Amino acid sequence: MERKEFDSDIVNSKKTVSIKATDTLESIWAKTGIGENPDYGIFVKVTLPKDFFIKILSSISSFKRLIDYISSRIKENGDETTSLLDYIEETAYSQKLNIRDFICGYFKPNKKTLRKKGEVLLFIGEVHNNTHMIECNKLKPSKEDWELFFKDTL
Repeated sequence: MERKEFDSDIVNSKKTVSIKATDTLESIWAKTGIGENPDYGIFVKVTLPKDFFIKILSSISSFKRLIDYISSRIKENGDETTSLLDYIEETAYSQKLNIRDFICGYFKPNKKTLRKKGEVLLFIGEVHNNTHMIECNKLKPSKEDWELFFKDTL
């Protein structure tokens, strides 16, 4: 099944909703694409652990075989290589993958949130594509705001 040019990120929504996330907690700008023409934009900050890719690899059943294979092939490097592989394996299996997210709020894209390609914004510099962007402190995060959002979209 092919995805339409833009479907709402909330299934069976009465309105088109775009959910965007950033992998850094430092971002102050929430955004959504202009070509999508959403009625609402929801912004989520996601924290990824430093060893994210190792954790993903460890969930693949062949990861242990890969470590064993590499270990057998590079024995000539001695203890340095062995200790590095031991560290990678220990890091991969020591803790579960833990990804946290924070739903910061939502906004309604409009003429005031439209940022044009080439425009320069605080902290991020030049905008590379036309998009709707708003400062995170202007998002609607309250319980009352969310009640209005759900009333309008569901």
